[in-house]
Amino acid sequence: MSLLKLSQVSFHYTQESILEKICLDFFPQEIIGLLGANGSGKTTLLKILSGVLKPKSGEVFLKEKNLKDYSHKNIAKHISVLPQNLQMDFPFSVTEVVLMGRFPYLKSWAWESPTDIAIARSAMEQVDCLQLANKNIQELSGGEKERVYLARALAQQSEILLLDEPNTHLDLAHQTQLLQLLTQLKKQNKTLIVVFHDLNLANLICDRIVLLSNHRILACGKPGEVLTDENLTQTFGVSPLRVEDKEKGHQYFLPEISFKQKTP
Repeated sequence: MSLLKLSQVSFHYTQESILEKICLDFFPQEIIGLLGANGSGKTTLLKILSGVLKPKSGEVFLKEKNLKDYSHKNIAKHISVLPQNLQMDFPFSVTEVVLMGRFPYLKSWAWESPTDIAIARSAMEQVDCLQLANKNIQELSGGEKERVYLARALAQQSEILLLDEPNTHLDLAHQTQLLQLLTQLKKQNKTLIVVFHDLNLANLICDRIVLLSNHRILACGKPGEVLTDENLTQTFGVSPLRVEDKEKGHQYFLPEISFKQKTP
């Protein structure tokens, strides 16, 4: 049984088509990568899955119940979101930002309980930002903010995580930590739907990859089935250079650049 389902979903802003007749099933305990060129509809798809945007046609189902029949608070108990380029307009502390992830479980005007605080601290430990707990969120670097917002999503304790380019601004050490964390979360019965621009990261950890092109799903399946030269050329207009790591059994993708100077 699918945990989350898109059935013939289409979306457009004014007259510009963004997504056309998208059909997808997301199952428990898997990591799904959404890949595609800029403007292919990846972020829009996440917004539809989270209920932020409503499809112009088609339906979204959460646990076989139409998403539109859930309240926003109930959706938040099942689905947490790490959006792109999130900004805080007020000088909240890191702890206050992470505790926002506990909102779906609080009654009106209620304060966070010791349990909520413990959950928030645990989430900060998972993403290596507990040492920032008392810092002003507006004074952090881009990479530090990214980890804080991820901690907020984890504090929600939802079974589905929608992550829009979670490796943005992260240095190499924290990118490695992120991949390990996503793998651990999958083992904890989480379903992770992740927008990637980096083919290598998607290829390393995804169970399935959804490749979007021309507002539709061009391919969906295991990384080796989807990341073919033909599919990548059709999607991005270029075919990357493939490097084989025979010892680990991995393939890596690099941009193929010619440094030859033109003869005058």
